[in-house]
Amino acid sequence: MFEMALWYFEYAEFNETGVRPKGITFWAVTFGTVKRTAAQVIILIVSMGYGVVTPTLGGLTSKVVMLGGTFFLATETLELVENLGAVNDLSGKARLFLVYPVAILDAAFVVWIFISLAKTLDKLQASKTSDSILCACIIFCHLIGTDLHYTTH
Repeated sequence: MFEMALWYFEYAEFNETGVRPKGITFWAVTFGTVKRTAAQVIILIVSMGYGVVTPTLGGLTSKVVMLGGTFFLATETLELVENLGAVNDLSGKARLFLVYPVAILDAAFVVWIFISLAKTLDKLQASKTSDSILCACIIFCHLIGTDLHYTTH
């Protein structure tokens, strides 16, 4: 909600003056990027079975934090360049230089999530707890839908 309020004030200022306010735009982009990164990392952590199958992530915590941090930096850079510059500030090749890392990191998240989901469901099936499997399947289907929604928007 705070992010949308910032975008509203950014558009209102842009409509009034014809110039994008850099401070408000920076914070609106940053809040949106934090929201997107947090959603991706939380979905990844839950799909790895944290709290369902395993009480900790073990040695993968640093890898998850590294992927999340890199994704945040790449997405933040892309969004800032797109929103703070002029409409056609970047040429096609320069824009690809910023888009490719975000796309590759986004794909890495999706692949890791699906691999983790498969492993977690295998662990649940091995433990023979049908209620846990049913709940996990429902949660995982919701997580997949949420991830696909945020990835495409």
